[in-house]
Amino acid sequence: MKIFAYPKYLNEHGHLNENAIGIYVDEHLHHETSTLPNQVHKHLEECQECRLAVFDVYEMMPSKTGTAKEKESIVLEKDTAKKETRFNPQPPLSYLQWITGLLILCIPLVFLFWVKSSGQEFKTNPILNKFVEAQYRGDEITPVFPPIDATVSIPFYFKWTPATDSVIRLEVLNNKAVPVNKVPITGNSYYYEDSLSPGLYYWKLIGKDGVLLVGKFIIK
Repeated sequence: MKIFAYPKYLNEHGHLNENAIGIYVDEHLHHETSTLPNQVHKHLEECQECRLAVFDVYEMMPSKTGTAKEKESIVLEKDTAKKETRFNPQPPLSYLQWITGLLILCIPLVFLFWVKSSGQEFKTNPILNKFVEAQYRGDEITPVFPPIDATVSIPFYFKWTPATDSVIRLEVLNNKAVPVNKVPITGNSYYYEDSLSPGLYYWKLIGKDGVLLVGKFIIK
């Protein structure tokens, strides 16, 4: 068989072409002395992709071609090559490297979350704000303290006018309209001393027929 120059056996991607693979498989099956250049064999030793291509062609040959032992051997080689191609384990990371990598990943995420959430607790609630702006009140009860948008420090008094004889409910809500405190009261004031985180809050007085008033205040 005529020996071609080594580049003749390569495709445009630098791997063995069909001609080279066919010659290699044919010679291997018939136990012939190889006519392929040494560079081709060296390439096969170093290129897992080309070895897999050779194994695929070998497996497609009729079952009567080659001995069972030869086929079993080449299939095992193929499985080994696939494992080498798909999984190339790296040395395990040390505990310090693992922690360092985790911190590198987490710090930017924490910073982004902080930037995104920073100031959110002081944003107004559109729905509750409409009640405040409209001075919504069912029984002509008006807020006295805290004034709208006032900044207060705990403890302080909630005050309104006029006083009520019946039991009503005082609700304190955060700017997401989530109640943080509910207290049944009578009269025209309530001493508030529970802790609140910095942010914008709303307060409501609720009677048996519904909301009596809505106010808002700021804790810093």
